[in-house]
Amino acid sequence: MKRFFGLISLFVALTFLGCFIYSNTAINLPPLISSTVASYRMYCTLLYFFECLPSVLFAGSVVILCALFSADHGNIKHRFSQAMYGLYKKVFVFGLIMVAVLTFISQICAPLVVNARTELENRPTLFYEYMDLSRMSLYSGDFDAAYSYAARAIQLDHSSDAAEQLYREAEISRKSSWEFINTEILPMVTEKDMLIEEDIPESVRAYSALELIDSSKKAGVKGDWFAAHYYAQLAVKIASFGGVDINLKEAQRLAAEAWNKLSAMEKTGDLSVQQLFATKRQGYEALMRGDALQAYYIFNRLLQESKDNSRDPDIIRYFALAKERLEKQYFFIDEAQNLERFESIQNMYFKIVNADSSITMVFARGVTDMKNKGNLVRYIRNLTICRFTADNHFMYSLDVPSAKLLAIEKDGKKIPYILLKSMDRYRENLFREPRYYYAPDLPAEEHPANETFQMLEMPYDDLNVLATASRGVDQMDLMSLIRFAPIANKYGYSQELALSLIGNRLLYPFAIFILFFFFASFAWNYRLSTNQVFKFKWLFIIPLLSVIMYFILESLQYLFKIINFVVASTFGQGTMLFAAFIVYILLFSGVSVLFLSRTE
Repeated sequence: MKRFFGLISLFVALTFLGCFIYSNTAINLPPLISSTVASYRMYCTLLYFFECLPSVLFAGSVVILCALFSADHGNIKHRFSQAMYGLYKKVFVFGLIMVAVLTFISQICAPLVVNARTELENRPTLFYEYMDLSRMSLYSGDFDAAYSYAARAIQLDHSSDAAEQLYREAEISRKSSWEFINTEILPMVTEKDMLIEEDIPESVRAYSALELIDSSKKAGVKGDWFAAHYYAQLAVKIASFGGVDINLKEAQRLAAEAWNKLSAMEKTGDLSVQQLFATKRQGYEALMRGDALQAYYIFNRLLQESKDNSRDPDIIRYFALAKERLEKQYFFIDEAQNLERFESIQNMYFKIVNADSSITMVFARGVTDMKNKGNLVRYIRNLTICRFTADNHFMYSLDVPSAKLLAIEKDGKKIPYILLKSMDRYRENLFREPRYYYAPDLPAEEHPANETFQMLEMPYDDLNVLATASRGVDQMDLMSLIRFAPIANKYGYSQELALSLIGNRLLYPFAIFILFFFFASFAWNYRLSTNQVFKFKWLFIIPLLSVIMYFILESLQYLFKIINFVVASTFGQGTMLFAAFIVYILLFSGVSVLFLSRTE
């Protein structure tokens, strides 16, 4: 018996060696970063080895069982004899070991290695794209983005001198730009706190009118009358909200005083200073009346006009405020450029049944996930949205070459919010808008033209699950499948397929156990004689048997997948796993009876 275990161990080692030699000599490597070539070849070796291992182990198990059954177990003349029960226990333990090894490899190790190899394959493309994006951002003055992209490039290739140099250059430019931003006026109110709407949500009332009045006074002492007016106006809105605040008159006085100072300053200095101040005031007025688009272009033009303007704290501050507010309505055209190679999702599609029973169909040719200020942002390439009535009559469709997907809260739940309209960062009136197609009988009042966004009536978390399904339902990991199965029908997918795949994953150990007992019965029929001497020619049996076993295992596992699909289609989500488990119990009982009924 020890000889056979040694022989199987040797053959497993030779199988790994063969996979290693093949991976290092025969495979064609994709473009890789030089430092990752050895790792890539090892991942290929492991994947080939994992693919071969089940057939090798099953072939070896059959040989070991043939030797095990050769021992003198008494005269087994009758079925279900005591001696066969003794062998059954040994085979049961042996089978458990086999199940543990193969399940660990197929369900845990193999997916990890596949993901690691795919990551190495994507690294070169990502590296060069991050380098290009960093250079473009550096050239356009977006130093934070340049720094972020260069840092990602270094993470992908630590040995790149070009990435290191670009990172240092972006870091220096980024730190230099901070020196010209006035951060002394507190509290600093972000875009979220810009109270230019009539109603002030509870979430933005973090500052009291008194605190804002104090900030306005500090800005006035420094001669920063734009900031003084801005904070005073915020104090007016806060003080006017929910009843009259005793600070309202003071806030109004400060706002009027700051505006008078601004008006007076517009007439001081030489002509160029007066023109600059008038333009700044024009942009500020646009911002205060809610026209963030005009304010953005005014302050952006000022930033580009001269180096002195790019250091002006008023221009920097209100350009940032206008940009933040604008990003809730539009996104920049160049944000979605050159992202196709970064796409983690392709050909994502699903349907939504809306609250009024109408149907929305969504198709995205590609989706790129990006981090923006710590939040996940998704850029969509070639988005198409179609709307149908409850009885499947076409209403309208829209398509747009690029869109930006965010998560917003509505009624306490996060839902997908898609920005459809993009704008040029520097040129006014240059937009990319969706094209609409309407049914001839659709009333004009139901036409959704000129909308800059679409909200999807679905939880945002469901979108994350559907994103993984777009790669192929059979490629989803087990936890994603478990989350996907209950909502599959809701979004136009086959729930039966998802359930059968869950059955394949969860019942894989049981399937291996059944197959092991089936082959144990086969091994009994070819058991060795009690005193048979080990022969050298047996060395060639295991390789041949492994090849045969490979095709047998593939066929039988395909049969198990068919069984799981039939059970899922018949019983549905609630009882599928229980029903499949019963079927597998019956199959296991069958192979157990087949083994125990063996005789001499």
